[in-house]
Amino acid sequence: MSIRTTAIALTAVLCAALLGGAGYVRLCVANTNCAQAQVRVIAGSEKTPFFTDPRVRDALADHGLDVQVTGKGSRDLHDQLEGYDLAFPSSALAAERIIADRPGLRRESPFFSPMVVATYTDFAEALRQAGIARPGDRPGTWVFDVAAYLEQVQAGLRWQDIPGVRGQPASNGNLVLVATTNPRSSNSAAMYIAITSNVWNGGRIAQPEDIPRLAPLIGEKLFAAQGTTGLTSEEPFDVYTAPLGKSRAPMVLLYEAQFIGARITDPGRITDDMVLMYPTPTVVADHSYVPLSPEGEELGRLLGDDPELIRLAVEHGFRPLKTETFTEVLREQDVTVPSQLDVVQAPAYDTLEGLIDAIQ
Repeated sequence: MSIRTTAIALTAVLCAALLGGAGYVRLCVANTNCAQAQVRVIAGSEKTPFFTDPRVRDALADHGLDVQVTGKGSRDLHDQLEGYDLAFPSSALAAERIIADRPGLRRESPFFSPMVVATYTDFAEALRQAGIARPGDRPGTWVFDVAAYLEQVQAGLRWQDIPGVRGQPASNGNLVLVATTNPRSSNSAAMYIAITSNVWNGGRIAQPEDIPRLAPLIGEKLFAAQGTTGLTSEEPFDVYTAPLGKSRAPMVLLYEAQFIGARITDPGRITDDMVLMYPTPTVVADHSYVPLSPEGEELGRLLGDDPELIRLAVEHGFRPLKTETFTEVLREQDVTVPSQLDVVQAPAYDTLEGLIDAIQ
Protein backbone atom coordinates (compact mmCIF):
# COMPACT_ATOMS: atom_id res chain seq x y z
CA MET A 1 0.00 0.00 0.00
CA SER A 2 1.38 3.41 -0.97
CA ILE A 3 1.94 6.18 1.55
CA ARG A 4 -0.85 8.22 -0.07
CA THR A 5 -3.32 5.33 0.05
CA THR A 6 -2.45 4.64 3.67
CA ALA A 7 -2.99 8.31 4.56
CA ILE A 8 -6.41 8.37 2.93
CA ALA A 9 -7.43 5.16 4.68
CA LEU A 10 -6.33 6.52 8.05
CA THR A 11 -8.24 9.75 7.38
CA ALA A 12 -11.40 7.77 6.65
CA VAL A 13 -11.00 5.88 9.92
CA LEU A 14 -10.50 9.12 11.81
CA CYS A 15 -13.59 10.65 10.19
CA ALA A 16 -15.75 7.68 11.05
CA ALA A 17 -14.53 7.61 14.62
CA LEU A 18 -14.91 11.33 15.19
CA LEU A 19 -18.30 11.58 13.53
CA GLY A 20 -19.61 8.78 15.71
CA GLY A 21 -18.07 10.00 18.95
CA ALA A 22 -19.36 12.17 21.73
CA GLY A 23 -17.45 15.22 20.46
CA TYR A 24 -16.95 16.39 16.90
CA VAL A 25 -13.63 17.56 15.48
CA ARG A 26 -13.70 18.31 11.76
CA LEU A 27 -10.47 16.73 10.42
CA CYS A 28 -11.67 15.66 6.96
CA VAL A 29 -9.03 16.36 4.34
CA ALA A 30 -9.78 17.85 0.94
CA ASN A 31 -10.39 15.32 -1.80
CA THR A 32 -11.35 12.58 0.63
CA ASN A 33 -14.88 11.27 0.99
CA CYS A 34 -15.51 11.77 4.69
CA ALA A 35 -19.07 10.67 5.35
CA GLN A 36 -21.50 13.22 6.80
CA ALA A 37 -23.43 12.51 9.95
CA GLN A 38 -27.17 12.90 9.53
CA VAL A 39 -28.72 15.08 12.23
CA ARG A 40 -32.50 15.02 12.62
CA VAL A 41 -33.99 18.21 14.05
CA ILE A 42 -37.56 18.79 15.22
CA ALA A 43 -38.08 22.53 15.46
CA GLY A 44 -40.63 25.28 15.69
CA SER A 45 -42.00 25.88 12.19
CA GLU A 46 -40.58 29.41 12.04
CA LYS A 47 -37.06 27.94 11.87
CA THR A 48 -37.75 25.69 8.88
CA PRO A 49 -36.71 28.36 6.32
CA PHE A 50 -33.37 28.70 8.10
CA PHE A 51 -32.53 25.00 8.17
CA THR A 52 -33.66 24.45 4.57
CA ASP A 53 -31.68 27.41 3.20
CA PRO A 54 -29.07 25.89 0.82
CA ARG A 55 -26.41 28.20 2.26
CA VAL A 56 -27.09 26.89 5.76
CA ARG A 57 -27.04 23.31 4.55
CA ASP A 58 -23.72 23.90 2.79
CA ALA A 59 -22.21 25.55 5.87
CA LEU A 60 -23.28 22.61 8.04
CA ALA A 61 -22.00 20.14 5.44
CA ASP A 62 -18.58 21.78 5.75
CA HIS A 63 -18.71 20.66 9.38
CA GLY A 64 -19.69 17.13 8.44
CA LEU A 65 -23.39 17.47 9.25
CA ASP A 66 -26.37 16.65 7.04
CA VAL A 67 -29.30 18.29 8.83
CA GLN A 68 -32.88 17.20 8.21
CA VAL A 69 -35.57 19.33 9.82
CA THR A 70 -39.21 18.68 10.71
CA GLY A 71 -41.27 21.77 11.51
CA LYS A 72 -43.92 21.54 14.21
CA GLY A 73 -45.79 23.73 16.63
CA SER A 74 -43.29 24.29 19.45
CA ARG A 75 -45.64 23.10 22.17
CA ASP A 76 -46.20 19.85 20.28
CA LEU A 77 -42.53 18.86 20.32
CA HIS A 78 -42.24 17.47 23.81
CA ASP A 79 -43.93 14.14 23.07
CA GLN A 80 -42.59 13.64 19.52
CA LEU A 81 -38.85 13.35 20.14
CA GLU A 82 -38.26 9.71 19.21
CA GLY A 83 -35.54 9.44 16.57
CA TYR A 84 -34.45 13.07 16.72
CA ASP A 85 -31.04 14.47 17.64
CA LEU A 86 -32.06 18.01 18.51
CA ALA A 87 -35.31 19.57 19.70
CA PHE A 88 -35.47 23.27 18.88
CA PRO A 89 -38.68 24.95 20.08
CA SER A 90 -39.29 28.67 20.06
CA SER A 91 -38.77 29.68 23.67
CA ALA A 92 -37.08 28.73 26.90
CA LEU A 93 -40.50 27.86 28.33
CA ALA A 94 -41.23 25.42 25.50
CA ALA A 95 -37.80 23.88 26.06
CA GLU A 96 -38.53 23.59 29.77
CA ARG A 97 -41.61 21.58 28.88
CA ILE A 98 -39.34 19.11 27.05
CA ILE A 99 -36.84 18.66 29.85
CA ALA A 100 -39.38 18.75 32.71
CA ASP A 101 -39.69 14.96 32.85
CA ARG A 102 -36.35 14.07 31.24
CA PRO A 103 -33.58 14.32 33.86
CA GLY A 104 -30.15 15.03 32.43
CA LEU A 105 -31.28 17.10 29.46
CA ARG A 106 -30.54 20.81 29.27
CA ARG A 107 -31.34 23.76 27.05
CA GLU A 108 -29.22 26.42 25.34
CA SER A 109 -30.35 29.61 23.55
CA PRO A 110 -28.17 30.69 20.60
CA PHE A 111 -30.55 33.39 19.41
CA PHE A 112 -33.81 35.12 20.29
CA SER A 113 -36.70 37.07 18.81
CA PRO A 114 -39.16 39.58 20.29
CA MET A 115 -42.86 39.14 19.61
CA VAL A 116 -44.35 41.64 17.16
CA VAL A 117 -47.65 42.44 15.46
CA ALA A 118 -47.55 42.55 11.66
CA THR A 119 -50.03 44.78 9.86
CA TYR A 120 -50.25 47.19 6.93
CA THR A 121 -49.49 50.90 6.81
CA ASP A 122 -53.15 51.87 6.30
CA PHE A 123 -54.23 49.85 9.32
CA ALA A 124 -51.38 51.15 11.47
CA GLU A 125 -52.54 54.69 10.67
CA ALA A 126 -56.14 53.74 11.49
CA LEU A 127 -55.06 52.15 14.76
CA ARG A 128 -53.24 55.39 15.50
CA GLN A 129 -56.59 57.19 15.26
CA ALA A 130 -58.06 54.63 17.65
CA GLY A 131 -55.27 55.29 20.15
CA ILE A 132 -53.80 51.81 19.80
CA ALA A 133 -50.71 52.47 17.65
CA ARG A 134 -48.18 55.27 17.31
CA PRO A 135 -44.98 55.85 15.31
CA GLY A 136 -41.84 54.44 16.90
CA ASP A 137 -38.55 56.13 17.66
CA ARG A 138 -37.06 55.26 14.27
CA PRO A 139 -38.51 55.89 10.80
CA GLY A 140 -40.90 53.19 9.68
CA THR A 141 -41.26 51.57 13.10
CA TRP A 142 -44.50 51.43 15.06
CA VAL A 143 -45.49 50.92 18.69
CA PHE A 144 -48.54 48.81 19.56
CA ASP A 145 -50.03 49.88 22.90
CA VAL A 146 -51.24 46.61 24.42
CA ALA A 147 -53.15 48.28 27.26
CA ALA A 148 -55.05 50.53 24.84
CA TYR A 149 -55.71 47.55 22.58
CA LEU A 150 -57.09 45.39 25.39
CA GLU A 151 -59.33 48.23 26.52
CA GLN A 152 -60.79 48.43 23.01
CA VAL A 153 -61.11 44.64 22.85
CA GLN A 154 -63.25 44.69 25.98
CA ALA A 155 -65.34 47.46 24.44
CA GLY A 156 -65.96 45.31 21.33
CA LEU A 157 -64.22 47.60 18.80
CA ARG A 158 -64.84 46.55 15.20
CA TRP A 159 -62.85 47.52 12.12
CA GLN A 160 -65.84 49.32 10.64
CA ASP A 161 -65.88 51.59 13.72
CA ILE A 162 -62.52 53.12 12.80
CA PRO A 163 -62.88 55.91 10.20
CA GLY A 164 -59.45 55.28 8.68
CA VAL A 165 -60.40 51.73 7.74
CA ARG A 166 -63.54 52.56 5.75
CA GLY A 167 -63.09 51.42 2.18
CA GLN A 168 -60.19 49.14 3.09
CA PRO A 169 -60.34 45.32 2.76
CA ALA A 170 -60.94 44.94 6.50
CA SER A 171 -63.78 47.48 6.62
CA ASN A 172 -66.30 44.95 7.89
CA GLY A 173 -67.98 43.93 11.11
CA ASN A 174 -65.06 41.83 12.33
CA LEU A 175 -63.66 42.59 15.75
CA VAL A 176 -60.30 44.31 15.92
CA LEU A 177 -58.23 41.32 17.01
CA VAL A 178 -54.66 40.17 16.65
CA ALA A 179 -54.67 36.82 14.85
CA THR A 180 -52.66 34.16 16.66
CA THR A 181 -51.99 30.46 16.72
CA ASN A 182 -53.47 27.89 19.09
CA PRO A 183 -51.80 28.14 22.52
CA ARG A 184 -52.01 24.39 23.06
CA SER A 185 -49.79 23.65 20.07
CA SER A 186 -47.83 26.82 19.38
CA ASN A 187 -45.40 28.83 21.47
CA SER A 188 -46.17 32.17 19.82
CA ALA A 189 -49.72 32.04 21.24
CA ALA A 190 -48.27 31.21 24.65
CA MET A 191 -46.09 34.33 24.35
CA TYR A 192 -49.25 36.32 23.57
CA ILE A 193 -50.77 35.04 26.80
CA ALA A 194 -47.60 36.13 28.62
CA ILE A 195 -47.95 39.66 27.24
CA THR A 196 -51.67 40.13 27.77
CA SER A 197 -51.74 38.49 31.19
CA ASN A 198 -49.12 40.97 32.34
CA VAL A 199 -51.17 43.96 31.19
CA TRP A 200 -54.48 42.62 32.50
CA ASN A 201 -52.71 41.86 35.77
CA GLY A 202 -51.74 45.49 36.29
CA GLY A 203 -48.20 45.15 35.00
CA ARG A 204 -47.37 42.24 37.30
CA ILE A 205 -46.19 38.82 36.20
CA ALA A 206 -49.09 36.41 36.58
CA GLN A 207 -48.97 34.05 39.55
CA PRO A 208 -50.91 30.81 40.14
CA GLU A 209 -53.53 32.65 42.20
CA ASP A 210 -54.24 34.96 39.22
CA ILE A 211 -55.19 32.12 36.86
CA PRO A 212 -58.92 31.88 37.76
CA ARG A 213 -59.37 35.59 37.08
CA LEU A 214 -57.19 35.97 33.97
CA ALA A 215 -57.87 32.75 32.06
CA PRO A 216 -61.58 33.34 31.28
CA LEU A 217 -60.86 36.89 30.15
CA ILE A 218 -57.98 35.91 27.87
CA GLY A 219 -59.73 32.82 26.58
CA GLU A 220 -63.01 34.52 25.69
CA LYS A 221 -61.84 37.93 24.47
CA LEU A 222 -58.61 37.03 22.68
CA PHE A 223 -58.86 33.42 21.51
CA ALA A 224 -62.48 32.26 21.30
CA ALA A 225 -63.37 35.50 19.53
CA GLN A 226 -60.91 34.66 16.75
CA GLY A 227 -62.58 31.44 15.74
CA THR A 228 -60.17 29.02 14.06
CA THR A 229 -56.49 29.51 14.87
CA GLY A 230 -53.36 28.05 13.26
CA LEU A 231 -51.42 25.19 14.78
CA THR A 232 -47.96 26.57 13.93
CA SER A 233 -46.53 30.07 13.72
CA GLU A 234 -46.00 29.78 9.98
CA GLU A 235 -49.74 29.40 9.31
CA PRO A 236 -50.90 32.95 10.20
CA PHE A 237 -47.76 34.36 8.55
CA ASP A 238 -48.64 32.51 5.34
CA VAL A 239 -52.15 33.98 5.46
CA TYR A 240 -50.79 37.47 6.13
CA THR A 241 -48.41 37.34 3.15
CA ALA A 242 -50.94 35.74 0.77
CA PRO A 243 -52.67 37.81 -1.94
CA LEU A 244 -55.82 38.20 0.19
CA GLY A 245 -53.87 38.76 3.39
CA LYS A 246 -54.96 42.35 3.82
CA SER A 247 -58.59 41.33 4.18
CA ARG A 248 -58.05 38.01 5.97
CA ALA A 249 -55.26 38.95 8.40
CA PRO A 250 -55.10 42.71 9.09
CA MET A 251 -53.10 42.07 12.30
CA VAL A 252 -51.02 38.97 13.02
CA LEU A 253 -48.82 38.03 15.97
CA LEU A 254 -45.37 36.91 14.76
CA TYR A 255 -41.81 36.42 15.81
CA GLU A 256 -39.83 39.41 14.57
CA ALA A 257 -37.52 36.92 12.83
CA GLN A 258 -40.30 35.72 10.53
CA PHE A 259 -40.91 39.17 9.07
CA ILE A 260 -37.29 40.30 8.86
CA GLY A 261 -36.10 36.94 7.59
CA ALA A 262 -38.67 36.93 4.79
CA ARG A 263 -37.79 40.49 3.85
CA ILE A 264 -34.10 39.63 3.50
CA THR A 265 -34.19 36.11 2.08
CA ASP A 266 -37.49 36.04 0.16
CA PRO A 267 -37.69 39.29 -1.84
CA GLY A 268 -41.21 40.20 -2.84
CA ARG A 269 -42.97 38.35 -0.05
CA ILE A 270 -42.90 41.42 2.21
CA THR A 271 -44.48 44.27 0.27
CA ASP A 272 -43.94 47.98 0.81
CA ASP A 273 -47.22 48.43 2.68
CA MET A 274 -46.44 45.76 5.28
CA VAL A 275 -45.13 47.01 8.63
CA LEU A 276 -44.29 45.74 12.09
CA MET A 277 -45.76 47.12 15.29
CA TYR A 278 -43.74 46.40 18.42
CA PRO A 279 -46.00 45.74 21.41
CA THR A 280 -45.47 47.70 24.56
CA PRO A 281 -44.93 45.63 26.51
CA THR A 282 -43.64 42.62 24.62
CA VAL A 283 -41.82 39.44 25.54
CA VAL A 284 -38.71 37.99 23.99
CA ALA A 285 -38.71 34.39 22.84
CA ASP A 286 -35.39 32.70 23.54
CA HIS A 287 -35.09 30.13 20.76
CA SER A 288 -33.76 27.29 22.89
CA TYR A 289 -32.53 23.91 21.72
CA VAL A 290 -32.33 20.67 23.69
CA PRO A 291 -29.59 18.22 22.54
CA LEU A 292 -30.79 14.63 22.38
CA SER A 293 -27.60 13.03 20.98
CA PRO A 294 -23.91 13.86 20.42
CA GLU A 295 -24.80 14.91 16.87
CA GLY A 296 -27.43 17.28 18.19
CA GLU A 297 -24.97 18.61 20.73
CA GLU A 298 -22.51 19.49 17.97
CA LEU A 299 -25.17 21.16 15.83
CA GLY A 300 -26.28 23.29 18.75
CA ARG A 301 -22.71 24.32 19.48
CA LEU A 302 -22.16 25.41 15.89
CA LEU A 303 -25.31 27.52 15.86
CA GLY A 304 -23.95 29.57 18.73
CA ASP A 305 -20.25 29.64 17.79
CA ASP A 306 -19.80 29.53 14.02
CA PRO A 307 -19.59 33.07 12.51
CA GLU A 308 -21.02 32.00 9.14
CA LEU A 309 -24.02 30.28 10.70
CA ILE A 310 -24.60 33.20 13.06
CA ARG A 311 -24.67 35.60 10.12
CA LEU A 312 -27.05 33.36 8.21
CA ALA A 313 -29.31 33.16 11.27
CA VAL A 314 -29.40 36.97 11.32
CA GLU A 315 -30.32 37.02 7.63
CA HIS A 316 -33.27 34.89 8.66
CA GLY A 317 -34.20 37.55 11.21
CA PHE A 318 -32.92 35.99 14.43
CA ARG A 319 -31.07 38.09 17.00
CA PRO A 320 -27.88 36.34 18.13
CA LEU A 321 -26.14 36.85 21.44
CA LYS A 322 -23.46 38.76 19.53
CA THR A 323 -25.55 41.82 18.74
CA GLU A 324 -22.96 43.48 16.50
CA THR A 325 -23.69 40.94 13.75
CA PHE A 326 -27.41 41.73 13.92
CA THR A 327 -26.71 45.46 13.65
CA GLU A 328 -24.31 44.99 10.76
CA VAL A 329 -26.62 42.80 8.67
CA LEU A 330 -29.67 45.03 9.20
CA ARG A 331 -27.65 48.07 8.18
CA GLU A 332 -26.51 46.30 5.00
CA GLN A 333 -30.08 45.23 4.21
CA ASP A 334 -31.61 48.64 5.06
CA VAL A 335 -33.86 47.13 7.72
CA THR A 336 -34.84 49.37 10.65
CA VAL A 337 -35.88 48.18 14.11
CA PRO A 338 -36.62 50.20 17.26
CA SER A 339 -33.67 51.33 19.33
CA GLN A 340 -35.31 49.96 22.50
CA LEU A 341 -38.01 47.51 23.42
CA ASP A 342 -40.36 47.49 26.40
CA VAL A 343 -39.84 43.90 27.54
CA VAL A 344 -41.53 42.04 30.41
CA GLN A 345 -40.85 38.56 31.69
CA ALA A 346 -43.17 35.67 30.91
CA PRO A 347 -44.84 33.90 33.83
CA ALA A 348 -43.08 30.92 35.37
CA TYR A 349 -43.43 27.65 33.48
CA ASP A 350 -46.08 26.16 35.78
CA THR A 351 -48.15 29.34 35.80
CA LEU A 352 -48.15 29.70 32.03
CA GLU A 353 -49.08 26.04 31.66
CA GLY A 354 -51.90 26.61 34.13
CA LEU A 355 -53.19 29.57 32.15
CA ILE A 356 -53.10 27.61 28.89
CA ASP A 357 -54.88 24.64 30.44
CA ALA A 358 -57.56 26.90 31.91
CA ILE A 359 -58.09 28.72 28.61
CA GLN A 360 -58.73 25.59 26.56
